[in-house]
Amino acid sequence: MAALTIEEGQSRDLPQIRALLHDAGLAADVDHLVPCFLVARENGRVVACAALEEYAGAGLLRSVAVDPSHRNRGLAQSLVTAQIARARARGLSAVYLLTDTAADYFARHGFRTIARTEVRPAVLASEQFRAENCTSSTVMVLEISTETTTNGGRRMEA
Repeated sequence: MAALTIEEGQSRDLPQIRALLHDAGLAADVDHLVPCFLVARENGRVVACAALEEYAGAGLLRSVAVDPSHRNRGLAQSLVTAQIARARARGLSAVYLLTDTAADYFARHGFRTIARTEVRPAVLASEQFRAENCTSSTVMVLEISTETTTNGGRRMEA
């Protein structure tokens, strides 16, 4: 089995990303999101992807897709975990997502279902949230705790 790598998406990956998203039934108009993508690559081929958009201190996880021949190998989990780590490293305090089919999957990553009225305005104004095909999607959020160092070097979660 060839080695898999997870790396930042590049413009040259767009055709493969679009194909993955199309095959998964997800919006494939993502050319403007290249810097937001992480991809799983095997032998130079993109076999999974996930994007994280940023909006005023919050993130929007979207476009998580895995090639059918690579499913059940933990690739989506690796990409979601990596995007959550990116969000934390960038100081984002929450990550939102929309899903029609994977609420149980994302709940296992700590996301919880919320009402649209609970979504931060900047995220709510995003193209994804305004899309007509997403109006009935389940809305989920993962609150990200930040760590700060206090007297004595102890770490406290905020």
